[in-house]
Amino acid sequence: MIASAHLAAGIVIGLASDHVARRTFTRVSTAFAAGVAVHLLMDAVPHSDYDLFPMSTMWFVIAGEFLAVLVIAAIVLRNRLKPHSLQSIAAGLLGSVLPDAKFIAPFFLPASSARLVEHYGNRLHAPFHATANSAVLGMATQLSCTILLLVVMAAFPRTRS
Repeated sequence: MIASAHLAAGIVIGLASDHVARRTFTRVSTAFAAGVAVHLLMDAVPHSDYDLFPMSTMWFVIAGEFLAVLVIAAIVLRNRLKPHSLQSIAAGLLGSVLPDAKFIAPFFLPASSARLVEHYGNRLHAPFHATANSAVLGMATQLSCTILLLVVMAAFPRTRS
């Protein structure tokens, strides 16, 4: 799945855990664990990742979609957050992107450590990953998933001002 789908899922998971659990530890640990689980489930849906984009533009596309999801989420959630919601959202986001840590590890870790992250990430991740037969169909699946998650975000109740 593309980054925006995983980001939107992490935000929705964080909001959901914030609504169903009372204790901080329960909210945060549930959001993190559900974020990892949902990442793997989403990657089991046939998709094409970034196959439609040349490698030279991929990081610009990822940065653009990352920014777009965060801006849309900020607009949608401005009246929906509780005082402690950011903890749960951060845990959901971390869990939802952690299985893809291999993509950013080379920028932050020494080469040997980045290779370990890639090795173990692939062992966890590979059994769940499904590729679409068509890059266009795969991209449509991913965009539909992202849009659906953004709509779900808007379904959370507003907080009283």
